[in-house]
Amino acid sequence: MQFRRKNYLTKKRYQFRMLGLIAAIVFFATAVSILATHYFMWQSIVKIVFETGKYPPVWELMRATNRPLYIVIPIVFVFLAILVIFISHRIAGPIYRLKQSMEKVGEGDFSVRLKFRKTDEIQDVADSFNKMVERLEEKEKGEGRGEKKR
Repeated sequence: MQFRRKNYLTKKRYQFRMLGLIAAIVFFATAVSILATHYFMWQSIVKIVFETGKYPPVWELMRATNRPLYIVIPIVFVFLAILVIFISHRIAGPIYRLKQSMEKVGEGDFSVRLKFRKTDEIQDVADSFNKMVERLEEKEKGEGRGEKKR
């Protein structure tokens, strides 16, 4: 049996924040590209007009518009790479700690408690995990004293 997802916004705050972040990155990259292109184009026009007294030929303007690509694209790429690493760290780090804690509980260590930073995205998962471990620990102590299993 296959379930179809009906609600695509499961963590609205997180999803809208990621959407806003992606929109901001696209806006930033576009603005930097446009500004750099215009800067180099106007710089070429002014330089050629000042030196020759004539408007520059089309090929010179085309070359001026391609010049910022060699500067802007690597900068945007590095910025995006850093951002992806930062975002993945905020998600993958807590998931890795959750996995380690689950393995310890599976081995019978009920003293494990998860504590994430308030800014981590899965703080609610840590709270649920801690409640589960507390209940398992209580159940284990109850069975250890000879109480009946349910």
